[in-house]
Amino acid sequence: MVSFKDLVPTKKTNKKSTKLFVGKTNFSFGSTKVSVEDISNIESLKNQLKEGQIILKGFTDNIGPLHINAYIARKRAESVKTILVSLGVDSERISILSSPLSDYQNDNLNNNQRQQNRRVEIYVKTNRRIIL
Repeated sequence: MVSFKDLVPTKKTNKKSTKLFVGKTNFSFGSTKVSVEDISNIESLKNQLKEGQIILKGFTDNIGPLHINAYIARKRAESVKTILVSLGVDSERISILSSPLSDYQNDNLNNNQRQQNRRVEIYVKTNRRIIL
């Protein structure tokens, strides 16, 4: 997980808002269940998620048909959303996106690389100026 002091703007959406990468969770093959360790990591982000729009983006590796991967990518993001809501984050502030067969972090050439591609990334979009 990334600490708040390490946050960097990843995309300027306009002059008044910034999208920041906050952290990610990884998943086992075919799984949509968040590990106990990743639940703890998500809980540690609670203070960083107090304001702004939260964007959860689910991903898969390149194994399996598109329609199955699309379902899994979305369900992974929904699993993280469920945890955030249980921590008191307003569900109306959380958006879910999925990229079942794109935005790979690695080439999917072996199990380790595929494991890193099976993830949910957590972003915060804020209108507050961030000074790093």
